Amino acid sequence: MTTVANDTASSDASPQAADGDEAARMRGYYDSESFVDFYSRLRARGLFSRERRAIADYFPAGGRVLDVGCGTGRTTAPLAEQGFDVVGVDVSRPMVTAAATYGDDAAYAVADAATLPFANDSFDAVLFSFNGLDELRPAAARDAALAEIRRVLVPDGVFAFATRNRFRWLVPFPPTPQHLRRLWRYWTLNGLEANWSTPYRRDVTTHSPKRVHVTDPRTQRRRLDAHGFRTVALLGRSGPLSAWFGPSLFIVAKTGASGG
Repeated sequence: MTTVANDTASSDASPQAADGDEAARMRGYYDSESFVDFYSRLRARGLFSRERRAIADYFPAGGRVLDVGCGTGRTTAPLAEQGFDVVGVDVSRPMVTAAATYGDDAAYAVADAATLPFANDSFDAVLFSFNGLDELRPAAARDAALAEIRRVLVPDGVFAFATRNRFRWLVPFPPTPQHLRRLWRYWTLNGLEANWSTPYRRDVTTHSPKRVHVTDPRTQRRRLDAHGFRTVALLGRSGPLSAWFGPSLFIVAKTGASGG
């Protein structure tokens, strides 16, 4: 039965609030009717290819899954349909309310990824899709979310997530007019704003560029190591090069010490 649980912490208590106006603006962005409508339409697409692969290859059949940043349920509903015991959480109440109206066999709750309202060892797997981890501000909130995800996972639990790839902006490939325009815009906007000293850069792939966290495979692996994960797979859309140089990284990790 679909449910919407109560918040366990107000937005004022969230680590994201420490980043002031930018965090508040992002919250309003995702609470807006137009954006909820966009995610509701996106829901019909279901799981993306790398999400399907990660779930099929690494999630334990019938396991308990936490879908963080679930939006209107694009990933939550298919997980429930596949027999997982799934809970979808999102910081946006309008998103969660919309997700709950579909009546799928999942539970939904309003919750911040940096302060998850679940006991230790509650889930066999966690999914954080669509670069949702990159929206958390400041960087300390992103680290807090990694620590929380580690806390709620069982030993040898699985964490699969997407994150924006810094390497994408180092290569003019494919040399299409669209990508070359985006490269020029990325370097110009971030240069004018002097964003190079922070991990937050303008995302020029949207009509209204916002500052989001960017990383690269090695840096993200070190952050995972620091939080007690070991990276087990880096999934590409169309081969090894796309895994390293695509617009986003898709990483599968497990709880436990790094293998090296």
